[in-house]
Amino acid sequence: METFKPHCCEDEDSLIKGTKCFVRSFNGAEESLIESMQGVGEGVAGKVAAKMLSQLEQLANGGQLRCPDKFNTEAPLPGKSTGHFYAVKVKMAGVNLRAYIFMYGADWWISHYTNKKKQKLSEADTNRVHRNYRFLAGNS
Repeated sequence: METFKPHCCEDEDSLIKGTKCFVRSFNGAEESLIESMQGVGEGVAGKVAAKMLSQLEQLANGGQLRCPDKFNTEAPLPGKSTGHFYAVKVKMAGVNLRAYIFMYGADWWISHYTNKKKQKLSEADTNRVHRNYRFLAGNS
């Protein structure tokens, strides 16, 4: 059983400031990125992380990412929300990194990262995004 206590970032390091919005991340997102990159060569991991950062900055600046290569609608958000959560994707040298994100208020929120072995969305990823979303909805 996963022990997970969602809470929001409070520091400036967990924030991408764009011209249109912020991209914020939950505490634990950075750890999930590090965990996802375990076993990936340092050079490849650096390139994948740089590409992901570039795509997240593009979103923060109001840009669009090409679907479905870089940006997929994954599943509905929980409760009465009419929104969905999405995967920002980087595929390079055998790495298939995804950042699971959703819009809340005026900002994008990164729930967590994963290096996907399969295309199908896992129940664990959906549950983690839903917990993060509910945390924000219950604390705003």
